[in-house]
Amino acid sequence: MILQGLASLIGRLRRNERGGVLVESMFTIPIAIMLLLAGFEVARLTLIHQKMDRAATAMADLVSQSEGITVAQLNDMFNAIQHIMEPFDLSTKGVVVVSSIGTPGINPTTVYWQRTGAGSVVVTSQVGTEGNPPTLPTGFVVRSGEGLIVAEVYYDYAPLLFWDIVGPNQLYHRAFFRPRYGGLDVLNP
Repeated sequence: MILQGLASLIGRLRRNERGGVLVESMFTIPIAIMLLLAGFEVARLTLIHQKMDRAATAMADLVSQSEGITVAQLNDMFNAIQHIMEPFDLSTKGVVVVSSIGTPGINPTTVYWQRTGAGSVVVTSQVGTEGNPPTLPTGFVVRSGEGLIVAEVYYDYAPLLFWDIVGPNQLYHRAFFRPRYGGLDVLNP
């Protein structure tokens, strides 16, 4: 009798599918939420990279359009770059480094001047330091009498989610432009 009742109960439970959708939903909903959040983080990281690329290009382009440049003009350009990076806070999480590079006569290629602005992060330029030979990409040559403006943008990226997977790191973009009206070898006060 007990065995027959138990077999009957098991048979009814096997045919009952009312809770099946609930059980399946409990497995799939967390996976769907994780995929949605991961997509959000990937989109955010992609947008930061895009903004950094635009900021580096705009800064190098603005400086290279000048016939001569002053520290005040350069500071105005740094302020403009902060707006390009919005909604990301470049002033506390990043910095822009602008370098003027040239080859004076028969002397080796040199970093003429270098300025940092638009942010407060302390970095060392990957191009080199003022008064020293620059580190340029392989095959990139600055001939005698030519100039080069390099804008580097650094940003301390910290993911909103998934710290264990992505982790915080410093992002980097740079842009190279030739000065249009001369070498820009002097930064006027």
